[in-house]
Amino acid sequence: VLKRIDEELKRRGELYRELGAQDNAGFRDKSDEPLPRILLIIDEFQEIIAERVARWTNEEALNAFRAHDVPVGPVIPRDQLHLHPQAVARNSVPEHHNNVIGSIRSARPAWRMSATPEVINEGAPRFGEHTTQILNELGYDSEEIRGLRDKGVVG
Repeated sequence: VLKRIDEELKRRGELYRELGAQDNAGFRDKSDEPLPRILLIIDEFQEIIAERVARWTNEEALNAFRAHDVPVGPVIPRDQLHLHPQAVARNSVPEHHNNVIGSIRSARPAWRMSATPEVINEGAPRFGEHTTQILNELGYDSEEIRGLRDKGVVG
């Protein structure tokens, strides 16, 4: 039976290509030839399998696919990603302190390069946090910066 199905699938593929059809509906529009019943059963079989798989728990689906060497993995909800063993082992979502809101987690880049330092976003600076440093780099001395602060020019 499987050999006959394979032969029919090849024949049907050639017919579809000749007619420029992409699916059963396109084939029916362009041809008066009826589709062999065995192919209709196969099409329905796919739907039956899909309905059955949809009722499986994640664990049942993972086990079934793994039993047949299909590479699969679970879909993890975003709020639980940082708890996944691989994320923990790679420290992919480290926790750090933010001066305004406290302890937060930020995702690290998925790639790690030995010669490129990694920068974790620790949030925006507070208002005026780097003013003195920037003004010093621009050539202002401490007295000039104090004068600008007194006048309300900088924070």
